[in-house]
Amino acid sequence: MSSVARELDCDWHTINDAVIAYGTPLVEDPNRFGKVRALGLDETLFYREG
Repeated sequence: MSSVARELDCDWHTINDAVIAYGTPLVEDPNRFGKVRALGLDETLFYREG
């Protein structure tokens, strides 16, 4: 968001407010994906050494 703020010559908080205002309804929309037919998982996330 910092690079977008610099590009638009505005404050980081302005960009964050816009992301929240426009993004929240998109994320909360239960129909945003449609019907799920398959779900993929990244096997590298199942095990982390360390």
